[in-house]
Amino acid sequence: MDRPGPDGGGTDLVGSIGAVQAVALERLASRVDELARLRRHDTQLVDRLHAENARLRSGELTEAMAPLLRGLIRLHDQMGSLGADDPQSVAGILRKQLLQVLDVAVDVRPYTAVPGGTFDPARHLGVRRVPTDDPGRDGTIARTVRPGFVRGETTVVRPAETEVYRSR
Repeated sequence: MDRPGPDGGGTDLVGSIGAVQAVALERLASRVDELARLRRHDTQLVDRLHAENARLRSGELTEAMAPLLRGLIRLHDQMGSLGADDPQSVAGILRKQLLQVLDVAVDVRPYTAVPGGTFDPARHLGVRRVPTDDPGRDGTIARTVRPGFVRGETTVVRPAETEVYRSR
């Protein structure tokens, strides 16, 4: 339906309303898209903050447990002087139980350096040099003096104490 406009000419009022609605719908769709993008961003931010918070809490717990772990590892070492190498002795039975508690409760296990393996300062502590004339043995493990302890698969709680071959 045509109606005269202010200049006296005819305009299509229905067409004008349709064009205005189309523009309004386009703006609304654009705003909905923007809100969806912001919501995704918020969700990613919350997830990232949650992961960081969990990592920080884990570090705090590890730090708080460090003195306890050191004490339990020292106890493990002292049991060795009480005959814990014999699994049938009282000290041997208690040492085995202590290792089970460390493993189950805090994911800590002993490890030994492999004789002939390469000395790794991140996992080994050299406590004595063993002279050798064989250059192929230089920088390799001669023997483990005291086992190390590892948490999980990679975190060294205490390095293994080792004797290391050194060329003369």
